[in-house]
Amino acid sequence: MQKTIIGTPKKKTLNKYTTTEHQTMSSATSGAVQKDWETREVVEIVQLNVVQIVSFLNQFDNSVRSKLSLLHEKLTRLERSVELVEASIKTTLLPVGDETTR
Repeated sequence: MQKTIIGTPKKKTLNKYTTTEHQTMSSATSGAVQKDWETREVVEIVQLNVVQIVSFLNQFDNSVRSKLSLLHEKLTRLERSVELVEASIKTTLLPVGDETTR
């Protein structure tokens, strides 16, 4: 026959953690959430700065390309003018009938 021990019944616990453990876990969780929000804020700031830098670089690229195109046109005109002046000088300095250097 089995003996039944009569005594104080075991307390049923709904939560396996004590109040102190629960507070520690709760503060750890809130600390993790806070850290996550701080990380997200840093990421957002970095993303915004990257977008601003890319926008600046695109504007700079367009500006430089436009200015280089204008410079190229001016240089082309100058080269043509120099060639015209050189040809004009050559023809004026050649003696009449000397066509060998043309």
